Amino acid sequence: MRSKKKLILIIILSILLIAILAFGIYVSDYYTADNQALAALRPTENYDVINTESSITFTPTEKESSIGIIFYPGGKVEAEAYSRLISQLAGI
Repeated sequence: MRSKKKLILIIILSILLIAILAFGIYVSDYYTADNQALAALRPTENYDVINTESSITFTPTEKESSIGIIFYPGGKVEAEAYSRLISQLAGI
């Protein structure tokens, strides 16, 4: 009876350890910005960029507009990774 309890405890601890390791791998793996996305963070003749800790703002320089787009990045994706797409929208 004692060895059965010990075996059950070992199985439970093993499952818990595997779950903790899998969660750690899942959380540490995310999509980061590539070189093209980082290059789009630099202002051009078509748009200005304001990059703060909490937001990235692309403002068209050629046209005045009263319309804005708020873009929320997806889960497990670095916000800068979307800068190429958003810069194209700002340059329109």
